[in-house]
Amino acid sequence: MDAVVVVPNEKDAADLLTDLETAFSDRVETYLLPWWGLVPYRSAAIGSAVFGARAGVLAKLALQRQTLSRQTKPRIFIVNQRALQTPIPSPDYIRSLVFSL
Repeated sequence: MDAVVVVPNEKDAADLLTDLETAFSDRVETYLLPWWGLVPYRSAAIGSAVFGARAGVLAKLALQRQTLSRQTKPRIFIVNQRALQTPIPSPDYIRSLVFSL
């Protein structure tokens, strides 16, 4: 089971992430979709850490789980309002870029 939790700001997102990781670290996978922290439609610096963090979380959201066994941990995605309002690529586009090594 996956859940997306929307919170008002980045501080609330970070606090919720800490609380969930502390209380359910062995039973739940938690992911934080960070906000760019930039003015909309301005480019981010090449190699920006936030780009990698966002891409990783978006890939997790776009990919379906391979098996729905009992051993699969629930996933909770935490998103603040600004990150939710930021345009993102379609899930199909994200899936087309994902590969395994």
